[in-house]
Amino acid sequence: MNNYLVSDLKSVYRTCDPDTPLPNGDPRYTDLSEVRGEDQNFVDLVANAMNLGLSEEDLSDKCYRQLITGHRGCGKSTELLRLQARLQENGFFVVYFDVEHKLNLGDVNHIDILLLIARQIEETFRQHQISLNQALLEDIFQWLADITLTKDRQKDLHVDTTVEGEVGVKIPLISTLLTRLSMGIRTNDIERKEIRETLRREWDIFVMKFNTLLNQARLKVRQQQYRDLVVIVDGLEKMFYEPERDSGGNFTGESTHSLLFIKQAEQLMIPKCHLIYTVPISLLFDTNLANAFDIDTEIMIPMVDIKKLEGRQQLIKLLKKRIDINAVFSDPNLVERIVEMSGGAVRDLMRLVRLSCLSCLNTKSSQIQVDDAEKAVRSLVREYDRMIQEKDIDALRDVFNNKRVAGDERYARLLHNRVIHEYQNGHRWADLHPAAQQVTWAMNLIKTK
Repeated sequence: MNNYLVSDLKSVYRTCDPDTPLPNGDPRYTDLSEVRGEDQNFVDLVANAMNLGLSEEDLSDKCYRQLITGHRGCGKSTELLRLQARLQENGFFVVYFDVEHKLNLGDVNHIDILLLIARQIEETFRQHQISLNQALLEDIFQWLADITLTKDRQKDLHVDTTVEGEVGVKIPLISTLLTRLSMGIRTNDIERKEIRETLRREWDIFVMKFNTLLNQARLKVRQQQYRDLVVIVDGLEKMFYEPERDSGGNFTGESTHSLLFIKQAEQLMIPKCHLIYTVPISLLFDTNLANAFDIDTEIMIPMVDIKKLEGRQQLIKLLKKRIDINAVFSDPNLVERIVEMSGGAVRDLMRLVRLSCLSCLNTKSSQIQVDDAEKAVRSLVREYDRMIQEKDIDALRDVFNNKRVAGDERYARLLHNRVIHEYQNGHRWADLHPAAQQVTWAMNLIKTK
């Protein structure tokens, strides 16, 4: 019996939350790798690559690095949690974190990410009761505090830590400082600028102390009988996309995405440990990406091919592991309709179910009716209508007619916003999201030539 299966609309709405990835081992998980057209599930691929490349004898500077990309909402976080579990089974100590609520995704810099990696390593080790060298932590704290905080703010930090200790919560000064710096970067424009400029001036010392901390962490996990340390940074694919302009207001051909992952790639590779980043799909066609990170190739998680029966069936199976289809939908054909309009995106599939639930609750019906599903579809179409601009028509026409995406900056925002979907069944191809294909004014322009 599936204890996760729900039938009342409130529970359906909650279990179809698109922002909550499934933890490893969750019985609701459905393997979509075959209907995505992947040659090999990327969890297996990464785990095997790390096993083959790991030096068991010493802490080599040659660390495994990988970039994972795919459309937002394709299920990356669920798969990364599975990867974390697999690597742990293989004997690695894994620090996994999602940056979505820890960084300002509208303004992300390599310094923000490195500070956050240091913070998450310290926190995760403390949670696992693995003690890092106290003298090292105090040295890093004092150096970082001296260059980023005034004497008064340093005193306040000591006071806050003392108060925390008095109420039974013993948090090291370095942890408190790293948390304060990360919060300042995320929420305060002035602090963000000051912290970045300060660490940029002290870059060589910052890198040295940062990697001294990582080296200590890797030694400690090996002493605890782990094979090595792996850091997985999730959520960076969600960073905002904006084309860059020069001082005259002209487009430079760069974007916020390429500035971070191409221009600042060398800085992002600073951590001397096994490292996995998620990256925006807009960079998939930038030939410099793999070269910048010195990797064989980035890993792409494609959309489910809903043009094939097997793809639609797997998405229906995914829903059936969460909800009682017969009890929730007045007509099983509505499930097919929702699956087709999702475009193969798990996120949009979940959203369509939730939008249908909201409509159903508004009419006080006990089951999702045809009108409810169609209202959900119309809501999604309106959303894509707002995202499409007239300047996009030529690019959309090219994708609609040729089923391909060229290596052109014109396509980057459309990929990022899921107006264009990438698929990979036998060969790489693309199409417009089904909701985008129902935006009448845009399709009329697309079909005029």
